[in-house]
Amino acid sequence: MASRSILPLPAGQQYRRFALTLQHTEIALLPPGHEFTLNLETGPFIVINWTNHHIATDDVFNAQELPLILALLDHWPSYVQNERLLQAITDRPPEEIAYVLYATCDTELEGLHQRVETCQARFHQIGIHIENIHQQGHKPSQHETPTAN
Repeated sequence: MASRSILPLPAGQQYRRFALTLQHTEIALLPPGHEFTLNLETGPFIVINWTNHHIATDDVFNAQELPLILALLDHWPSYVQNERLLQAITDRPPEEIAYVLYATCDTELEGLHQRVETCQARFHQIGIHIENIHQQGHKPSQHETPTAN
């Protein structure tokens, strides 16, 4: 599968912060006081513990994983349909994705599932799991054993 090209952003704007908490609820992917920050151009991320003023963990998503991760984080707490995820990671138009899924569903989705699996280890270390929602899409959810400090 082709990877989406990422356009350079102005200096200082290549980072995006995700609190991953729904305000006024107890729904959160990270512990209280934590924030996920991602470099949108090159893939490094950090989880900051603002309560204790330190970096809880850091790692890197590669260029092939980055569009998938960004699509999932942008739509959280909702799930992202497989068609949208395939569009994000292949840069193909929706009509082509729909046709390809109709004609070769298993093959195309296998590539998506493999990409999701390559991201799981890094997400698991911060207590997040990419959940398969009834074979229709994926969404980040809490991992059973969060380890972010």
